[in-house]
Amino acid sequence: MSDVKKFLENGGLLAFIGGAATALIAPGLLRSARVRKAAVYAVAKGMQLQSDAAVALAEIREDAQDIYHEARDRARRKAQGEDAEENEV
Repeated sequence: MSDVKKFLENGGLLAFIGGAATALIAPGLLRSARVRKAAVYAVAKGMQLQSDAAVALAEIREDAQDIYHEARDRARRKAQGEDAEENEV
């Protein structure tokens, strides 16, 4: 008895009922033109978001590389300038 009570408390029954309902209803919905149109729209939007995110990431990566190279060049120039000062002394 405690196993059944534990199953009900954890939401297992609701998950089971939801899964069974989906299995029964899904085939009919998938044949619907409206649902298919919505699914195609959702997938297309998702693909567009992925593409936009990839472009934004590439731009961020380029900016970060530019900052890195500028900092590295400044550090080299500073080190060479300090070395030149030490050689003069």
